[in-house]
Amino acid sequence: MPIRIFVMLCFDKFLQYPTILSLYPKTTFFRKAKKMKKHFANIITVSRIIGAFYIFTVTPYSDIRGKYHSLIVFLILAITDKLDGTIAKSKFGQITPLGKILDPMADKILALIYLALIEMRQITTGPVAILLGRDIIVSTARQHAISQGIDVAAKMSGKIKTAFAFSLAFVLLARAPVEHVACDDILHQVNMLMLEKVVLFINAIPAWIIQSAIYTLVFLSVYSCIDYCL
Repeated sequence: MPIRIFVMLCFDKFLQYPTILSLYPKTTFFRKAKKMKKHFANIITVSRIIGAFYIFTVTPYSDIRGKYHSLIVFLILAITDKLDGTIAKSKFGQITPLGKILDPMADKILALIYLALIEMRQITTGPVAILLGRDIIVSTARQHAISQGIDVAAKMSGKIKTAFAFSLAFVLLARAPVEHVACDDILHQVNMLMLEKVVLFINAIPAWIIQSAIYTLVFLSVYSCIDYCL
């Protein structure tokens, strides 16, 4: 019993000095951490934009190094497509006006990868024109709705189109030819990542399946555009 009373008295004395704990939120570290929390989602979005421009610099592929690097970067960008938005809506982040601008901008810039695929002769200009035209129409319609005080949330058709477009872009990037393939050190690293086997599997897909996937992307683009505008 005396020990219990002693512990209670010590705890009671500790509670009389809350200033010791209250000092921490006022430190520079915690101020920076709070500011970082506010912009953490935006940092991920900006990283996606930088990653997209990196892919532009290595396409068309001049060597196997650039091809595998671009595939890894694109895979990361596609996986983190919804990560920035999820973090911004969670307790670990914050929705900001800058984030509302950067997030759709990152998606549109990443969709420009299809222009590089045209140059690498993996897709024709028609489907890409429909894909990019759809993005322009939907973005314009959403901005007009916002100016009228109408909040247009992302629809399921648009999410499906985006996921399918990113998946198809990865497949087409993996099928794109390379001028120089001799790079043993990189191939060894890629073997460890199992990426080479993935590329070989994708290249074994029949051309008619790839063409059907392109037509599907065109259909999803048109359908989602109509879905947003109606």
